[in-house]
Amino acid sequence: MAHKAIGYFEKERQAVEALLAQVPEERWAAVRREDGWTAVEILGHMAAATDGLAQVARYTLEHGRPSFKEPFDIDRFNEGHHRRHAGLSLAEIRAEWEAAAGRVADFLSSLSPEQWQHPASTPWGLGQTVEDVMLAATYHLRSHRLELEALLRPKESGDAHH
Repeated sequence: MAHKAIGYFEKERQAVEALLAQVPEERWAAVRREDGWTAVEILGHMAAATDGLAQVARYTLEHGRPSFKEPFDIDRFNEGHHRRHAGLSLAEIRAEWEAAAGRVADFLSSLSPEQWQHPASTPWGLGQTVEDVMLAATYHLRSHRLELEALLRPKESGDAHH
């Protein structure tokens, strides 16, 4: 039986793919969050962060818990994603998303029951096991996917605020 985290991840992956299929390309670059991130940049962050957390979990299984040289700064980390994805096209970010999602799915499906319970943590101390780290990655993915759904939703023509 597949681990529950695989099902959660696949559900989110399919929901992101549905958004990519349903929302016109020009809308992805046109809408912005209040802090200036476009929907394309948010998708890039989702790909990089999910893939990054899977890499941390994989590293932990192969080498033990990593030691991080300096305190983790989430704002600096996120701003790095923003800069890296600024100006990239939806096609470029979609390719990054598809590659990252494929790597994460392959990693998740390769884990044994013992590996899911292997001690692990994120750079900011989240998680106690590989399972915890990957569930946190999927929760992060879900929170941004819901954000994208709201951001990309066509606004009512009678809505005076938009």
